[in-house]
Parts: sequence; C-alpha cells; structure tokens
Amino acid sequence: MRFQGLIINDVSLAEFVLKTYGYSSVVKSYRDAYVYIDADGKKRYRDGVTFEQIYSLFTFDSALRSAIFTCMLDIEAYIKNLSSEIVAKDFGTDRVKH
Repeated sequence: MRFQGLIINDVSLAEFVLKTYGYSSVVKSYRDAYVYIDADGKKRYRDGVTFEQIYSLFTFDSALRSAIFTCMLDIEAYIKNLSSEIVAKDFGTDRVKH
C-alpha cells in the first residue's frame, strides 16, 4: 500500500503506531531524511521509502533519548553526592545553633 508515495508494508503496524504515537510525532518529525523538494516546491518521498524505515528512525531516536536520560540521572546523582561531600568538608555536618 502507498500513501502519498510512502510505501506501507505492514498496514496493521502503521495503524498501531499512528494510533499510539500520532502522525506528527512519527511521520512529520522523522520524514525529512527521506524526502526531497520537487520542482513545484512540494515534499516528495524518495523512491522505495517505507513507513517502517521512518518508524525505525523514530524508535532509534526514542531509545537513544532514553539511554542519554539514564546516563544524565547517574551524572546528577554523582554531582549531588560530590557537592554534599564538599559542603560537609568545608562547612561541617553540624547544624547551626541559634
């Protein structure tokens, strides 16, 4: 099946993905790597481009973002711990009594 020149090999997958994530989140956000501008100024898919390719890029980007976020949480925990050690060393651990 084709939709605006985009080949859809697995219609069930396409329906599931679009219902779950939305057209904008998947297709509009990731199609630029697979399109060109024609003489009329319209975006056209390159020959042979499939929905599954675009979805694959979407899932790769999602996994990459998740991996980076996980690493950032580890870095945040390290910086918090390092900061608390510096504060404790420089200012002590006793509460100020008034």
